[in-house]
Amino acid sequence: MKGIWRFGDFLPETRYRITLGEGNTPLIEISKGVFLKDERINPTGSFEDRFSAFFVSYLKSKGIEKTVCNWDYDRILSLASYCARAGIKFYTNQTGMSLVLLGAETSSKEEDALLKNLDLHVGEKTTMYEVLLNSYFDSVIMPVGSGSHLIMSVKAGIDLMERGEIDRLPQFYGAVPEKKKDSVASYLVGHNYFGHELKKLMDDGFVKLMQISEGEIITAQENLGREGILASPSACISYAGIEKVKGDDVVCIIAGDLKMEKASISETKLMILRYIYRRPAHGYALWKWLSGLKRITPQGVYQHLYELTEKGYLRSVKKEGREVYYITELGKSAIIENS
Repeated sequence: MKGIWRFGDFLPETRYRITLGEGNTPLIEISKGVFLKDERINPTGSFEDRFSAFFVSYLKSKGIEKTVCNWDYDRILSLASYCARAGIKFYTNQTGMSLVLLGAETSSKEEDALLKNLDLHVGEKTTMYEVLLNSYFDSVIMPVGSGSHLIMSVKAGIDLMERGEIDRLPQFYGAVPEKKKDSVASYLVGHNYFGHELKKLMDDGFVKLMQISEGEIITAQENLGREGILASPSACISYAGIEKVKGDDVVCIIAGDLKMEKASISETKLMILRYIYRRPAHGYALWKWLSGLKRITPQGVYQHLYELTEKGYLRSVKKEGREVYYITELGKSAIIENS
C-alpha cells in the first residue's frame, strides 16, 4: 500500500483509503547523533498530509461531502489538496492562488467540529512508526501546535511497545514558542486544542515541554538553511531545542517547508532585518553587502532603513558620527511572521 496506508494494520478501518503518496519521509543525520525527520517531503510540504490522508478518507467513507477548516495555512493547504483528490467540497476563510487551483471556496462558516476529534488524527501516528521501526533514539523533539502530532507520536510509540516491536520509548520533547507580550512566535504554531491530553502525557512522564525564544527560532531556521533545508519557523522550532535535551541520539521533526505566499513586507526589507539580526550595521556597510546580491542604490537602502525604523522594526544609535541600526523585538517578530 502507498502513503500512510502502509501502516493500515495500525489504523482504524475505512472504506476508502485516499492518498497522495504521503509519508516515507527521509531521516537525515546532519551531525553525530542528531537526525532530522524531514516532513517537508510530503505532497503539500508538511506533516499535515498524514492527518489529511486519514481524515479525508474517513469523511469519504462516511459519505460526508464537505468540510470547513480555518486552522493554520499548512493544514488548510493539505486538507484542500486531499479533499480535491477525494471529490469533497472544501471551504476556508483563507485565500491564495494555490487554494483557487485546488477548488477551495472562501467561506466564513464555522469550522468543522470533527477537526477537534483527536481520534481522527491517527494518521499522524505514522511519523513515529517510521522513526521507531527503523532505529532507536534517546530523544524526539517535536513542534507543538494543536498538540495532536506530539500526542499521536507518543501513542504510536506505546502501540509499538505493546506489539513487542520496540522495548523502550524515547523521551518526547515538545518545543513551544516563548510566550511574551506582542510576540508573533508565541502564536506561531496555533492553538493548543488538545492541551488536556498533552498535560496527561506530561504528568505521566512521557513528554517534557521546552520554551524556545524568537531569537532561537530565527537562528535555527538560518542554521538549517546552511544545511540546505528551507523550513518555516514553526517547522524548525524543534531544531532550535537541540541544545536543551539529553541523550546521545536525537531526532528533530522538521514539520513543514518554507512558504512565502503571505509575506507582508518586501523581500529586501526581510533581508535587511535578517542581516541586522545577526550583526548591527550602519547604512553603508549594509549597502555594500546587499549590492553584492541585488541591484540597489545607497539611497534605496537608506529609504528601507527609514521605513523599518518608522515601523519599529529597527532602532538606530549614533556612534562615531554614524547611525548604527539594531533590530527590535518587533523586528524579530516580523522575521518570523514573514517567513
